[in-house]
Amino acid sequence: MYGLFSLEESIDEIQRHLIEVPQEYYDRLLESCQKDTLWEWMNASRQIQDFFDNKLQSGEINYDFWVQSFPLNNDNALAAIQERINNPTGYFFIDKDYPLGGSLPICHQGCGWMYVLVINGEQRGQIWIAGEQGWLPEFSDETSIQKKFLAWYQSWLDSALFSLENTQN
Repeated sequence: MYGLFSLEESIDEIQRHLIEVPQEYYDRLLESCQKDTLWEWMNASRQIQDFFDNKLQSGEINYDFWVQSFPLNNDNALAAIQERINNPTGYFFIDKDYPLGGSLPICHQGCGWMYVLVINGEQRGQIWIAGEQGWLPEFSDETSIQKKFLAWYQSWLDSALFSLENTQN
């Protein structure tokens, strides 16, 4: 994993997903990739970044996202955990786009996945994993119980300390 987000990084992560970038910017980026010129690609990437920065600085972001209720509930979580336990080699995810209202990303897991803390709704305080394929509640393999923030954070710390110890040896 790549460390915990600061609150500012979490907000920035969500805001970037809420901003709709005009297709022309992506077309320009794709065109520069097809021409295989690093300079043009860097210029197109910089234009997209400038577009994001201008939107963020002008305050065009709707902050209602965080006061919304997280749309997945305890029944959704339990069903997803049971499906995952019954099919451990399969990939079962609840089909919802990222991001979802009432949640806050807290850590990149890698490969497009991240841990998300639910801040509003029935699942408040629970950790979910979100990615391109959908959503899955984070749960303990030993107990099949969904992880709240503190349990997740303790296992994250244990993993981080283990990795640190192994890199120093």
